[in-house]
Amino acid sequence: MDYPHSVHSVNLLNGKFTDGNPQTGLLPSRDTASWSNAVTDELLGIIEAAGLTPTEGLNTQLLQALRRTGVFTTLAQFDNSTVAATSAFVQRALGNFSGEVGITTSQTLPAVLAGRIINAGGTITLTLPPGTTVAAGASYQINNVGVGIVTVQAGAGNNLFGIGNGTPRSFLLGSGDTITIAFVGGTSWYAWGGVQLGASAAFGSLLASNGYQKLPSGLIIQWGGVAIIPYNTTNGSITFPVSFNSQCFHVSHSCFGVYATNIGIDINLTNLTSGGFSYQASTNAASGTFSVRWIAIGN
Repeated sequence: MDYPHSVHSVNLLNGKFTDGNPQTGLLPSRDTASWSNAVTDELLGIIEAAGLTPTEGLNTQLLQALRRTGVFTTLAQFDNSTVAATSAFVQRALGNFSGEVGITTSQTLPAVLAGRIINAGGTITLTLPPGTTVAAGASYQINNVGVGIVTVQAGAGNNLFGIGNGTPRSFLLGSGDTITIAFVGGTSWYAWGGVQLGASAAFGSLLASNGYQKLPSGLIIQWGGVAIIPYNTTNGSITFPVSFNSQCFHVSHSCFGVYATNIGIDINLTNLTSGGFSYQASTNAASGTFSVRWIAIGN
């Protein structure tokens, strides 16, 4: 709407209404019916959008309307324009979760659930939506509240990564496990949360015959073995699968093999360092081999 510039008989002064000036002969402005109706309709449109009934003589309805729902539009999810946002839009997009939903069947998560807490139950598979349907930063908080295994995976053409790991993967959530997944643009989703503790460097491991297990405290448990030729004195050295960061606290060993009676085996461990140790082994067995198995603890 605007002043009635196109109606010359209104007598605007510099584009605005005037009371006129009898001394100079300037006529006062007059309101045309069309302009008065247009202004009234504009105001009534706001009042009616708020669900109010226009009432003659009640001059506070415009203010009431501006304070009610229905006047302002909540923008589409992920809108990043400079249009003023309603509190509903802000609640959905920032700070708190926008809601909660329970899921007990396998499905592709819709974009509309981004920002919600998803409490999943049962042995089901949840597939993330295509990245083209959400904006960067869209996230899902998924909790396994049941007793089955909940599998979370990316959809076709998208990849799901753990933080600090460049290999695409899916995640298996056991009962009580949690995971937060966010879209970071392109075709990539990143995950973090309790379910990824096993993938953390603090829990690094090598599960093999010669391996190790790290713990968040810094403690490292390592193990391994070596075959020894009998009826001889054998000297050798063992290199730990991973060096201790500080020191090795303790090494224990045992022998493994099946021999006749009256067989003697003698093993001495020496030169213990953070990277390994030396050994000297001998036996009076006439044939075969035996193995020395060891376990080391340090930090």
